[in-house]
Amino acid sequence: MHFDAKNFSERVCEIASEFKNDAVFANTAGLSVQSLRQYKSGSVPGLDKACMIASAANVNLLWLATGEGPKREGQALEYETDLLT
Repeated sequence: MHFDAKNFSERVCEIASEFKNDAVFANTAGLSVQSLRQYKSGSVPGLDKACMIASAANVNLLWLATGEGPKREGQALEYETDLLT
């Protein structure tokens, strides 16, 4: 398990696309639009802000930080699903 800022920003962009726009996501997360855009561009938030982002998007913090584990609670990992089929 490791943190990669580039991949983190890609995951932030992925979950931001689930919202109407950056302003709605930022507001839901309790962030400024400027901060959200910085995270989408590669800036790394502190743990408190990462928790706010994960909570607002209803994603697992581990997935947000590392890409590991299910994106959301109750979702099977892709390889687990493949093993069952």
